[in-house]
Amino acid sequence: MEGRTPLEFGQTARHLARNPLGIIALFIVLIYGTAGLVFGLAGAQFDTSQKWALILFLVLFPTLVFFGFVWLVAKHSHRLYAPSDFRNEASFVELNKKVSVIEVRQQAAEVDPRGDSDSAFTALEGLVKVDQIEVAKNLAKAFLKVKRYEVSLRMFDRLIRELGDARRVSLMQYRAYSLVGLARYEEALQELDRLRLIGGEKGYDFWPRLAVAYCYLKLGQKAEFESALRSAVGLQGSSEYGEMVAAIYPEMAGRFADILIKNGREPEEGRASL
Repeated sequence: MEGRTPLEFGQTARHLARNPLGIIALFIVLIYGTAGLVFGLAGAQFDTSQKWALILFLVLFPTLVFFGFVWLVAKHSHRLYAPSDFRNEASFVELNKKVSVIEVRQQAAEVDPRGDSDSAFTALEGLVKVDQIEVAKNLAKAFLKVKRYEVSLRMFDRLIRELGDARRVSLMQYRAYSLVGLARYEEALQELDRLRLIGGEKGYDFWPRLAVAYCYLKLGQKAEFESALRSAVGLQGSSEYGEMVAAIYPEMAGRFADILIKNGREPEEGRASL
């Protein structure tokens, strides 16, 4: 800053402080300026060890700053700019929103459903904040598929609390499946009944009806079981799910196949998923 007055330096500092990149540059200038001033004014009074300490600082400091800058550019490049660096603030907000979505989706993709659930709930909260409900649902379903029903139930409860009825429908059946996995059959039936009332026929399709039949089977209510199973089998395309029914609900796979045959259909190879 040779030749600059304090006023000019202050104006430059204010200009640099407008965004994070400028703040980093200002920080480096102040550190080097202070170190250079100390060395110039009091260097003759330092002993050898003190001089070496200062020299090492002057050599290592820019190296540390360089690696820190590389990390910022690689991991948080969108945070190196201020709204004033864009033509309008809307562009700045949109960029940060898109980057945030990418970051939380990546975090969710790295979650192992067989591992620690704490990281999963952290990822879930991040997805909820950026309104990535479909991705959050898939994250919860991953725990359901590996039969970690307690975790999946907590996740679906969290998501359902966040949503209104219209968006809640796609989650209610999976919450009920988690309850079935926990052998909480009466609660599952209540949830599936709410699904039928809110979602109508579109939401209350083959798999929810089959889950209702399974709950009645486990509760020993044979008449209700038969009625619910026939309701599921009666839907178009139900014969395609024979293999999946046998894998998920082996206790009623035989009866499922019998009803199909009596209705003039044969179980086919399953090709659809829950």
